[in-house]
Amino acid sequence: MRGGKCPRVRGFTLIEMMIVIAIIGLVSAISISSMSGTKAKSEVAGNARALAAAIREAQNYALTGKSIDGNTPCRFQVSISSGSYSVKQSDTGSCSSYSGTAVGFLNGVTASANQSVSFDVPRGDVRNASETEITSGSIDFSLTKGGETAHVCVYPLGRVEDKPVNTGC
Repeated sequence: MRGGKCPRVRGFTLIEMMIVIAIIGLVSAISISSMSGTKAKSEVAGNARALAAAIREAQNYALTGKSIDGNTPCRFQVSISSGSYSVKQSDTGSCSSYSGTAVGFLNGVTASANQSVSFDVPRGDVRNASETEITSGSIDFSLTKGGETAHVCVYPLGRVEDKPVNTGC
């Protein structure tokens, strides 16, 4: 302190502080809202990958003749309902009766329709829900959550593909 004067310290005004807080709030709101769509998209994509893996597993069982329940298989099927999917085996005695265990979709993801695909032992021929062999097109399994949709496509020659979210077969 020279000459009896205090040094002048400059600070922020109340209006400047309010503007900075408003900008931080706006950026936070935008980032949180964009992250919520990303979460639903990743949950749907993860469930589509799991369903595609189950379909490939059933296909591999059919091609190798592996048995799930110890009986001689004639066909393997993956069927989905709104909240779950299951890999099932049909035995040689009655090739239309299936037994298997259901696995639920995670995080509220649901299937758009009840569908199934099956593979014959030993060649892995692809059949649709009415047990007729498909020769063209594809079987499309759609999974949805919060406006996001993922597809798992099974083609006549046996290719199984999980598509990116919001693209179809």
